[in-house]
Amino acid sequence: MTPLPVHRPDPTPTNERPRVSDDQLAAPVELHDTWARIVGIPFFGLVIPHTTGLFGALQVTDWRYWAGLAWCVVLSAVVWQGNRALLLRQRRRHDWYADPVRKILRQTGASIAFTVPVTLAMLVAWLWLSGLALDWTAIRLTTGVVALSVLVISHVYEGIRLVQQRESDQLKAAELRRARAEAELAALKSHVDPHFLFNALNALIALIDRDPDQARTFTEGLAEVYRYVVQVRDRDLVGLDEELEVAQAYADVLALRFNQQIALEVIEDVPATGVMVVPISLQVLVENAVKHTRMPEGMELHIRMRVTDDAIEVNNVRRGKRQQWPSTHAGLVNLDERCRRIVGRGIEILSDDREFTVRVPVIERTLRAT
Repeated sequence: MTPLPVHRPDPTPTNERPRVSDDQLAAPVELHDTWARIVGIPFFGLVIPHTTGLFGALQVTDWRYWAGLAWCVVLSAVVWQGNRALLLRQRRRHDWYADPVRKILRQTGASIAFTVPVTLAMLVAWLWLSGLALDWTAIRLTTGVVALSVLVISHVYEGIRLVQQRESDQLKAAELRRARAEAELAALKSHVDPHFLFNALNALIALIDRDPDQARTFTEGLAEVYRYVVQVRDRDLVGLDEELEVAQAYADVLALRFNQQIALEVIEDVPATGVMVVPISLQVLVENAVKHTRMPEGMELHIRMRVTDDAIEVNNVRRGKRQQWPSTHAGLVNLDERCRRIVGRGIEILSDDREFTVRVPVIERTLRAT
């Protein structure tokens, strides 16, 4: 047999990052960096003056040495907190994804414009108050090291933020995909072919005139089938033994309509108990066989269902196409989509000039539980 493709709509792209709205940009921005400031501010305040020679020949026994360390820690706190405020302001006003180059230039320019004057002023003030000579080489070196440290720390902040934002975006995208998949699955589950109900009612009217007893039996059987449809439409999977039982009831209803010209045979190569399948799948395939197979007077439509390890095969002989039962051509596509979303595998269609076969994937109940 030749496999036939089941045509599905192209998936909607989900990897596009939505543009940031004005409301999102105006939302409060939080930095969880308490420990970074507790450790970082005194660290840089104590290390930088020693690495740049700012203290010159001052000894640890000189009070100005300790006063200078305290002053540098204060300088570190002022510079850190000031640049932190600038960083938060930039985050609220500009988005990385919208214009990253402009974001970097603005952030770098703002940091330098704030850090350099503040550092120079505080260093000169400390040297003047302590009575030490102004060592402009040490002052320039210290200012440069402070500015470089600020740029590095600012970009570390932004790097961490980008990683967190990326994770947040991925989580939101996953939630959106799941919500959309659940909505689409709900729509697929709610699909009922209106032509079946229309034709069933016409058949019922004909049976009422011809054979009231059969009309009653037909109505009871139809009610049982649709009672099952209502019961399982919100479930992802049902037992294959349940589906086979309802498929047989549905075939019996159709047989009443078509003068007993429909027969359903079930072959269990493996037991159906303990196996699960997408609900209402076998009813769809029985209906599909009846829709698309011509049944001349006195010739039976034989539908065979075979239970295998990984699928249930529904097979019927090809014999032209019925014209009196309209079709939306959505039944197999609908079933394929539901199988892919719930089981992870779609249906497989095999067809040649003689037979038409559809394989519907099944899973063991224990696998579903895990």
